[in-house]
Amino acid sequence: MCSQLLERSIYVVPSKAADTGNIKGVFDGIKTAIGPRVNKSAPIKSESERPITDKTKQLERWVEHYSEMYATENKVHQSVLDEIELQ
Repeated sequence: MCSQLLERSIYVVPSKAADTGNIKGVFDGIKTAIGPRVNKSAPIKSESERPITDKTKQLERWVEHYSEMYATENKVHQSVLDEIELQ
């Protein structure tokens, strides 16, 4: 009985809602099937390994991180490039 109820909530209800053009019913069925939304996030740390809690400072840290990452020049030997097969 429990498995039939679960199957109905996951497959039948959203499908019937879609057939009748009930978009809200489709999304409600999807939310029921997926379950509650869990917000997970890892703390962003400063260069000194301290957690940053202020949203503005977190964004500034991401800018700093990616600026450093993309500012580094990658050097590749021509012999390595010659070994790559072009398709």
